[in-house]
Amino acid sequence: MNFKIISMTTMFSTLLGCSFGAPLTKEVYDEHLTRDYSYSKIQCIEATSNALSELSYEIDKQDKVKGKIITKRKDFTSQETRSTLAGNHVQTYDVNIANKFYISISKLNEESCTVKVDRFRVWYKGKELKEMNISYINEHQWAPIFKEIEEKLAENW
Repeated sequence: MNFKIISMTTMFSTLLGCSFGAPLTKEVYDEHLTRDYSYSKIQCIEATSNALSELSYEIDKQDKVKGKIITKRKDFTSQETRSTLAGNHVQTYDVNIANKFYISISKLNEESCTVKVDRFRVWYKGKELKEMNISYINEHQWAPIFKEIEEKLAENW
């Protein structure tokens, strides 16, 4: 069996949690989807909004007073590759995936804030997933957003 095909299938399965899937618990949200920054709440709201835009997320709703941001559902296409166990039949096709973030930014004190994803939703082929591979999603979806927020904060303040 072609190693490249196995790798692509494994990577895609891992992304969606087809293997090693786990639910999004409070512990997952606290560990992976919450960050504190040494910047004001207003600066964190602006940086978060700019970071989301930079990563091609559209803002659906934003309330700067309450510190709430909800993105529009972001749709993208990925490829899924499947092959028979004997490896003699390979099929590659596009699949639709989407995700959406519900974020709150709160003031810890005058010079620090917390950015927290209150809810993360992901759809695969139109069905919302309840379980996913947390470490993979963290590395490829969540961590880049927080990294971009940090960069925006450093650039502007």
